[in-house]
Amino acid sequence: MAPAQAKEAPPLIPFIDDSQDCHNNLPERFVGSIGGAVGHVKGQTCVTDFTASALHSLIEFYDRSVYIEDDTVWILFHFNRDLPEVSVTSARKVSRATVSIINKTPRKVFVRVPNWVKKDSICLLVNGVRVNYKLEKGFISVDGEDNVTHFVLSFSLFEVTLMESWMDSNATDEQIAFSWRGDEIVDVDVGGPYLRTEASVCRSSL
Repeated sequence: MAPAQAKEAPPLIPFIDDSQDCHNNLPERFVGSIGGAVGHVKGQTCVTDFTASALHSLIEFYDRSVYIEDDTVWILFHFNRDLPEVSVTSARKVSRATVSIINKTPRKVFVRVPNWVKKDSICLLVNGVRVNYKLEKGFISVDGEDNVTHFVLSFSLFEVTLMESWMDSNATDEQIAFSWRGDEIVDVDVGGPYLRTEASVCRSSL
């Protein structure tokens, strides 16, 4: 969602030229909005309801990325967090993701591993030493200690291309190809023009 944000003020002119607030300063207000899509990945229209919904979802995910109970800490999403009980730092290189966790309590920590991760690519280091891990119901657990525990979970970001049927009446091809690296879309082949209208406004990282 973040790459679809409008970063520049487009040359917008309201249909109605009056003094109402909703028709004033449209180019400046457009900046920061997120491109919604009709059908598949056109991403040419930024609308306030889509922007508000996306922002609300991102905040909800961030707030719930770490859940702390009396005896356990759950790392549900790999977002950077720095809390009194635990610190989480997530980093990605081209082909590998790393989640570094500092447990400042004796609580047991459960770290979610996405289902798409290849299990033979997982590596777990506890206080700098590689250890065996047990994956149960999508989580790897590490026992807490009286002292601070530092452990690092890493795994490969494998690449795959998936074909989907177009859902747009103006499609130039019957199928669209999405190239994934882990859980991130890194390329899209639509078989024709892509984001040609106001491409500098609702730009994509693809």
